[in-house]
Amino acid sequence: SYLCLGPGFASVCNTPFRRHKTWVHEGGISTPFIAHWPAGIAAKGELHDTPAHFIDFVPTVLDLFGIEKPKDWKGMPIPAGPGKSLVPAFAKDVTVTRDFLWWLHDGHRAIRVGDWKLVSAAGTPWELYDLRHDRAESNNLAAERPEHAAELAAEWNRQLAEYSKLAAKSG
Repeated sequence: SYLCLGPGFASVCNTPFRRHKTWVHEGGISTPFIAHWPAGIAAKGELHDTPAHFIDFVPTVLDLFGIEKPKDWKGMPIPAGPGKSLVPAFAKDVTVTRDFLWWLHDGHRAIRVGDWKLVSAAGTPWELYDLRHDRAESNNLAAERPEHAAELAAEWNRQLAEYSKLAAKSG
């Protein structure tokens, strides 16, 4: 194992993934998640591969405590959150069903739908990867599958518009 001493070592710690924190390539967004709860998680010492995101934290906690998310707050509707409960993945290695995972950070952008990921470092063209066969993002398929790249880019842009509209409402 590696001892990470600072930002300069982040890419070594995420080998073989590309880039490091700040970017939305796998080296920047992939972090192990260790869950330990003897009274609530029967699985012991297992490695599960389900993709998860920080947005899943609140739905997971609400699910664990049997609490339903409120529909409104002080008369104002609360929008549906994008996260999903990870409780099913605590029991066995299953894929948590979701439409997509979406990122925008410092101009870096990405969307993951199933095993397909469209990603771009700020100001660069979109890159397309099949993470089932290429988790290290070494074989850009955007030129081979331009229709699929365009479809994912359109979904990324739809989400940007939706999140921007939601932010303007709360503003």
